[in-house]
Amino acid sequence: MTFDTQKYLLDCIRAKTESDFKAKLKSAGNPDWEWLAGEAFRGFMPVYLKAKKIHADLNMPQEIEDRLHLQYLLRARRSEGIEKAVLEVAREFNRSGIELILLKGAALILTLYKKDAALRPMSDIDILVRKADMPRAEDLLRSLGYEEDYPRLSKRFKTLLSRDYFLNHGVHFVYFRGDVRLELHWNISSECHPALLKQLSDDTVKNFVHEVEIKTLRPEANLYSACYNFIKDFRTEQSFLRHHRKEETNMFCRVLAFFCEIKIMIRDYESALSWDRFALLVKQMNKEYEIYALLLMAKKVVAADIPDSVMVNAKRCFWVSIYLLGGCHKENDLMRLLACYERISCLRNLVSRGVRCIKSPKAAFSKIYSKLIHWLQTGAMG
Repeated sequence: MTFDTQKYLLDCIRAKTESDFKAKLKSAGNPDWEWLAGEAFRGFMPVYLKAKKIHADLNMPQEIEDRLHLQYLLRARRSEGIEKAVLEVAREFNRSGIELILLKGAALILTLYKKDAALRPMSDIDILVRKADMPRAEDLLRSLGYEEDYPRLSKRFKTLLSRDYFLNHGVHFVYFRGDVRLELHWNISSECHPALLKQLSDDTVKNFVHEVEIKTLRPEANLYSACYNFIKDFRTEQSFLRHHRKEETNMFCRVLAFFCEIKIMIRDYESALSWDRFALLVKQMNKEYEIYALLLMAKKVVAADIPDSVMVNAKRCFWVSIYLLGGCHKENDLMRLLACYERISCLRNLVSRGVRCIKSPKAAFSKIYSKLIHWLQTGAMG
């Protein structure tokens, strides 16, 4: 995979008009089709489907096109199976009077991606119920043939962490039925206060899919949830990024897929997405720095249509302003953007400690600011 192929993919995703999109396709030269149809498939899928929709010629080998089409069909079949499982669970929960809220990918498949669910691959179903309803919900899932994952955990692990511990300190239990994985949540995240959880749970959106009522979170909460899950997953990948540089192309594809989803969510929610509500939610969850940094990167990397007013608010955050000053030397170098993002998150905590223990906060800010700018300019990952 070459840098030109990455640039080709990003340019196609960024194109805002049909004519601009066709122009980007024609200027492709000879991209690495094996990479686009393999590792980069999730990021390339929107480009592939858009080209098919407007009858634009991708000029790809027939073998590659056949492989893409097959992968698309497999994804569509997988999404169809997930949708059937969601509708079955929702129907039974409604009959039993247990309030159910659909989360994450399953919620997006039945709302934003309902015209083409293959655009949004997913590996599990996430549902949220009230903690008081957990015993009834678990009994109902068992009656539908789902088996809890906890009994299959190792004896040593269960000795260290009991089921009650998970219930008091975790956010979900895992169930399986065949190849369907279901996560039964009683909270959105470990950082979500019960009062805020109640507020989000009481303010939901009703959807009717094949005459089955399904509740989802409001667009602002769905957008926040997507960003929060990226932050959580990215933290677990930091050592991966530092010690396995040869796998960066795979990380590029995974992160690009996330930014594409953010772009689609913002575009398709349109006026239903209240940026004022979103700003309030981000503030309540104390994630302003990380979330706004992600939105800024989404605007830079895939040209997400984020309002200028939101960008103004984002730039008021000191650490995000530092991110913008540092920038990246290559416009399409997504891995360097991630390196910047990691440093912003880490140094935020460092400054908090420094300001508490150093008599001159201004000197501490100046010293750490200079260090960050140096790191951004050198572009070192470690």
